[in-house]
Amino acid sequence: MKLTLRLLLLTCVFQVACAPSMFEAANPHSTGSTDGSSTLGGGGAQNFDKPNAPWALMNANQVFNSMLNVSGQTGAVTTNQSAEFMTRKGILSNNDNLNNQSAPLQLATTSLAGTVCDGLLTKEAAAGAVRKYFVNVNFAQAQALNGTRPSVFDDSIRSMANGFWGRNPTAAEGQIFADYYQSFVSSSVAAERDTRDLYLSVCSAMLASVDANTF
Repeated sequence: MKLTLRLLLLTCVFQVACAPSMFEAANPHSTGSTDGSSTLGGGGAQNFDKPNAPWALMNANQVFNSMLNVSGQTGAVTTNQSAEFMTRKGILSNNDNLNNQSAPLQLATTSLAGTVCDGLLTKEAAAGAVRKYFVNVNFAQAQALNGTRPSVFDDSIRSMANGFWGRNPTAAEGQIFADYYQSFVSSSVAAERDTRDLYLSVCSAMLASVDANTF
């Protein structure tokens, strides 16, 4: 329960502070497909410069496939991930219209991101695994003893930002995560599980962000 509340708070704060300021869709399809084949509408579509103004929202299948792709889990979908997607699919967008962005959609996206990030953490924490996002994290050690924040936590944040968003985090985004880290560590018990919970929460928030699920 404590992790769930932390994740929801981090996600809400992150979206409000760092989501694109312009939510104007570029002429979405009137009959958007949910099979990942949706394309942007034709004549009259304006050009927007993401991340300040994304073109369109990913539909349900695109969101799930993108999450699996950037986390390196394409072709290795777990039963839990498939079940979570089927549970949340009806709440996610069925076309590319940015106006479909809503609180229920964001919660569904965050829940789905949580199962995908759980798989990513399991994958990278395995013995002998080649890591991409959590290179220097010791998952067998309590977070309070897991190195200094700039050398371990910030490296993972940068790696996820580049992998999920295609860019480095902004100063404002970095400050949100720095504040979250301090709050998390100061209130957590010295347990190995807290290390996994910390990275699960930030991974989920970043993978569920507007910037990760628009194009």
